[in-house]
Amino acid sequence: MKIYNLYIDEEKCIGCGNCIISCPEIDLEEVEKGLFTKLELRNGIIEVKRKFCTGCGNCLKFCPRGAIKIGD
Repeated sequence: MKIYNLYIDEEKCIGCGNCIISCPEIDLEEVEKGLFTKLELRNGIIEVKRKFCTGCGNCLKFCPRGAIKIGD
């Protein structure tokens, strides 16, 4: 399986969390417990800690600000 890089435009991101909810790679129970192994929340901005994106595009569809880019 190819892994992609997920880029968040911090100027556009409003921290709504739609990308987290829509991502099949993120365990929502883990997020609810405050255990962020794949991302970090800082000042309302989501930062990816390691490569985990499979390129499904769910986060792009649900981001109201167009703040997410997926690349190689």
